[in-house]
Amino acid sequence: MTDNQKQIQTKNNDVGLIKESHLSNVVFSPYERSEVISNGLKQLNKLITDGNKQICLNSQDVAFQMLTLDEFDRGLLLIQGFGLAYKALVIDLSKQFQAEYECKTASEKSTAHLAAQNYVRTLELQKDLSAILNAENYNDFKLRRYQIVSKAYEQANHQYFLSIQTLRQMKQPQINVTVKTGITNIANNQLIQENNGA
Repeated sequence: MTDNQKQIQTKNNDVGLIKESHLSNVVFSPYERSEVISNGLKQLNKLITDGNKQICLNSQDVAFQMLTLDEFDRGLLLIQGFGLAYKALVIDLSKQFQAEYECKTASEKSTAHLAAQNYVRTLELQKDLSAILNAENYNDFKLRRYQIVSKAYEQANHQYFLSIQTLRQMKQPQINVTVKTGITNIANNQLIQENNGA
């Protein structure tokens, strides 16, 4: 038996060690649980067989990594940076963006993830800004904090719009233009006339 086969056998034996507590951070129905574990182990075993030996260390890592393989549907990594109030919103928003822009490729889905993340980040920062502005008194610390949060809010807002714009551009048909003349001026609603006499 090769080293890879031994590792795969060890990982398969670790299924019994994966406890409910390892899977409690993610919401899915009891009917999905066995399918998630089974599919996740198949994918991890394939990765290990392909030569990625540093993937799993213990049974908790196995459970977590199995769930992250389905990131674009479950959003386990997406919710890591948010408080409890925003976790459901960011996952739902990512799924809505994926549906709205008909995301099929990994790059499209990850851009939808970024758009959702940046939108929810603006909500979080907006809440912080409101708390600072509605304070009864101000000091140097609060003013400095306001500057930092305000700048972060503007950046998150800009990144959100950039992500949405990128999603839109990914879905626009490509324009192929072939010009066989020496001088061409292309503007809005301008026709290109091919010069056959030259």
